[in-house]
Amino acid sequence: MSARSSVTLFFLLLVLSASASGQGWFSGPEGVVYDTTENRYLIANWNASNIVQVKDGDTSYFKSSTSV
Repeated sequence: MSARSSVTLFFLLLVLSASASGQGWFSGPEGVVYDTTENRYLIANWNASNIVQVKDGDTSYFKSSTSV
């Protein structure tokens, strides 16, 4: 397993555990992608209909169902 695969797997498990504990950012995460050009993770949330980005330890909405 490559280092990138290990990091992605670890991050996916982290996202799933955050979702289970109800921290709010992740509601039914269905996919995680690492964007190499922007050095960030993008997490698609099925239940909340949004995409969250995590970059340099900061979490924010990349696309929200309420954004225009």
